[in-house]
Amino acid sequence: AATEGYLFGIPSIAFSQVEKGWGALDAAARVARSVVEQVIAGGLDRAFLLNVNIPNRADADQLPRKITRLGRRHASEGIIEQINPRGETIYWIGPAGDAKDAGEGTDFHAT
Repeated sequence: AATEGYLFGIPSIAFSQVEKGWGALDAAARVARSVVEQVIAGGLDRAFLLNVNIPNRADADQLPRKITRLGRRHASEGIIEQINPRGETIYWIGPAGDAKDAGEGTDFHAT
């Protein structure tokens, strides 16, 4: 959704936790709030896209932050066709590809 907002000229931020689970959602919410407050204070005079990866840790809001560029992945695996419980055909995009560019300075390297 954030990428689509950016493509329409809307300042956009995407937040995600690095590891799966909901154990540290309060800390992640504090990080998100802090980032949004900093962005608003800096001004919203042009479209941008921020991708914020938050560690799933109770102290996530106390950790230093790193500004990085997006790493790159190999193409995802193929589309998976399945039948849902209602008997309808559904399609899933296959799992994300392996990291292609995960060197220093990328979000992959930082997390």
